[in-house]
Amino acid sequence: MRIEDNLKQIIDLYSKNDVVLSETELSELAIRIRRELHRFPEVGWLTMRTTVLVAELLERIGYQVIVGEEILPRKEAVDAPEQIQSEHQWKRCKSSLPEKWYEKWKSLIGNLGGVIASYDSGIPGETIAYRFDMDALPLQESQEPDHVPMQKGFSSCLPGKFHGCGHDGHTAIGLCVARLFMEHREQLTGKLLFIFQPAEEGVRGAKSYCTHWQFGKIDKLFCCHIGFAPEDTFVAGTGGFLATTKLDVEFTGKAAHAGLCPERGRNALLAAADAMLRMQEIPKPEGKTARLNAGTLQGGQARNIIAAHAKMQMETRGEDTEINQYMCRQAKKILAASAEKYRVTYTVTEKGESDSADSSEEMSRHIMRVAQKQGNFSDYLLHKNFGASDDGAEFMHMVQQNGGEAAYVLLGTKQVGHHHEAEFDFSEDVLRKGYEVLFDAGMKYIETVEE
Repeated sequence: MRIEDNLKQIIDLYSKNDVVLSETELSELAIRIRRELHRFPEVGWLTMRTTVLVAELLERIGYQVIVGEEILPRKEAVDAPEQIQSEHQWKRCKSSLPEKWYEKWKSLIGNLGGVIASYDSGIPGETIAYRFDMDALPLQESQEPDHVPMQKGFSSCLPGKFHGCGHDGHTAIGLCVARLFMEHREQLTGKLLFIFQPAEEGVRGAKSYCTHWQFGKIDKLFCCHIGFAPEDTFVAGTGGFLATTKLDVEFTGKAAHAGLCPERGRNALLAAADAMLRMQEIPKPEGKTARLNAGTLQGGQARNIIAAHAKMQMETRGEDTEINQYMCRQAKKILAASAEKYRVTYTVTEKGESDSADSSEEMSRHIMRVAQKQGNFSDYLLHKNFGASDDGAEFMHMVQQNGGEAAYVLLGTKQVGHHHEAEFDFSEDVLRKGYEVLFDAGMKYIETVEE
């Protein structure tokens, strides 16, 4: 595969609107899309290039597309980027996009990435939705020569950014599912909705989308993730998502000369360090899963100055929303006590949140039957606990609260390293397995039943 021609090949193959692609062609297309996204990873809300590619392809085959700040104004997004960050991202991706695409989509997308694509069959029926995350991680990808993306020439071209959680694969799967439905549009009833969501890392995107949701009731929602299951194992319904809250804490004290008159200062860094240590001693509810992590601590100006400022990035998690809220409350009490102890002020800013959720059993059984009939995997599980957080749980919770069903499937495959590690990579044959099962399971809900 000539990587420099990859985008052109994707456009040509995907845009054959009235052509049914062969199994080989569609599988090749999925791999090409995944590698294109892997080369150009984008983090958080700043998924501009990814949004342009997804929106352009979906519009070409017949979907009504809404993007970026048409979906959600920047002021409504949790932990939204500054406009200067968005402009910088647009400048960065301009040279790697067709000029017509850049000019067409930039003003529509604005400062936030994201795509919602819909198709109305015109025949009464259910609304079937698919949600896929599309953001990467602020992580340096492995440069080892045996790392497959390095070997095959599609490793990240942006230092310090990397698709280390499989979201490039999720987006590729989603685009292939969307195309398969258009190949069968004459058989459809009801409506289709495809949600390509930014800012999953840090659980900011789904919370923002769901809080300001304006796209109607969803009857069935599909979510998926590559991995988090044994190799070549399909999981039809996932639960055990840890509810989580992400917090930024800033301490403000007073600078002073550390040798001459330290008593004139108020040490913000000591307050932060004290809180970090004391939070590790929060009693955990017996028999319950509860987590707290302070991931970064920054502060001070120089070794001989009492630190006037300190900033901590932290998170709490719990096996359900109640446990997470308990951990969050306890953490905030300690932050207040440490600030008082060292006579500093502090602020706490919420930077992301997601509830716990579980897959709807009936929908999971439906997906399980479809997957087993296909026979693409060597093992099948009806249910598995996720054991981590994913803001797809926010969408699941929203749909279920409004009377719909939701299921989160896991696509177990051979992988190198764990998620969020520099060496992470997965076997690309899982892309075909993923779009086939998601399409077939959805199609059986909304295809026309002949008399």
